[in-house]
Amino acid sequence: MEEELAIKTLNKYYLETIIKPYIESEKVIDLHSHTNYSDGELSPMDLIKHAIECRIETLAITDHDTLNGIKSINRDDKLIVDSGIKIIDGIELTAQPIKGTMHILGYNIDKNNKELNEIMTTLKNSSTNRTLSIMEQIKRDYGIIFSHEDIKELINSNHNLGRPDLAKLCVKYGHAESVQDAFNKYLIDAYNKTLTVNKRLSNEECIRLITNANVIP
Repeated sequence: MEEELAIKTLNKYYLETIIKPYIESEKVIDLHSHTNYSDGELSPMDLIKHAIECRIETLAITDHDTLNGIKSINRDDKLIVDSGIKIIDGIELTAQPIKGTMHILGYNIDKNNKELNEIMTTLKNSSTNRTLSIMEQIKRDYGIIFSHEDIKELINSNHNLGRPDLAKLCVKYGHAESVQDAFNKYLIDAYNKTLTVNKRLSNEECIRLITNANVIP
C-alpha cells in the first residue's frame, strides 16, 4: 500500500508540475539544438526534458555530423508521449567551402538512409583523426601533453570529437582558465595549421547528401 501511494503521489507531482504547466503554456519553437553526442552538454532525453521546462513545443535535434543522438531517442518514452512535444530529427553538417567554414542544417532526417549512415561513420573517423592532429600540434607548439588514459577515453567516446574536447582537457590540467581561453591560446591557431590534414565535405556535397536523403536543407 505504501508503495502504491508513493507511485500515485509521484505521478500526481509529475502531472501537476511538469505536464500540466507545459500543456497549458504558450510555447516557442527551437530548430537548432545539440546533445552530448556532438558538442552539447545534455543527453538527448535530458535535452528534451530541458526543452519542456523551457516551454518548447517543437524541438529539432541537430547534432554535428552524427545521427547517434536522434537514434538513441525512444519516441514512446512517457515524457514525450504525455507532453506531446514534437521532436524533429535533424543534423548539422560541417562543410568546407572555398573560404571559411559553413554549417548546413537538415530537417526530417531518415535515420536509416544507407549513404547518410556511411558518410557519418566516415566523418566520425575523420573527426578523431583531426582532433588527434590538433592534439599533436599543440604538443609541438606549446608542450601540452595529455595522458594515455585521456586519449583512450576520447577515442572511445560515443560522439564526434572536436576542439571543445581538447579545450576541456586544457582547463582540466590548468593550461587554460576556460574553454574559450583554451581556444584563444591554443586551439584556433592549431586548427588553422592542421586544416589540410582532414578535409571536410564541400558545401555542394553536403547539399547533395541532404537532398538525396529526402531531407529539408
